[in-house]
Amino acid sequence: MNDSHKKLAAGAIVLVALTWWLATAPESPIRPKPPRPDRPVLRFIGKLAVVAAKLGLTALVFFEPAPQDADEIQLSHAALGSDGHQMLRNERW
Repeated sequence: MNDSHKKLAAGAIVLVALTWWLATAPESPIRPKPPRPDRPVLRFIGKLAVVAAKLGLTALVFFEPAPQDADEIQLSHAALGSDGHQMLRNERW
């Protein structure tokens, strides 16, 4: 690579970075933040929904039944089937 190719590559990288910043950065001059409408009732309902969801998930975590003990289920039979594959049957003791 000669010097002109290096300068061209560096310029392309700078151009891509600048374009990326202009397209995605919140503080970008071409992407100002949209005005937020003043809707206090909807904002209250949204906050209430978030609180209800958090409480519901917390309740589900604490009210979920305990998992079964792994010792209760044991492998009781292992046999070969007619096709030669192993057949397993789990039973409760």
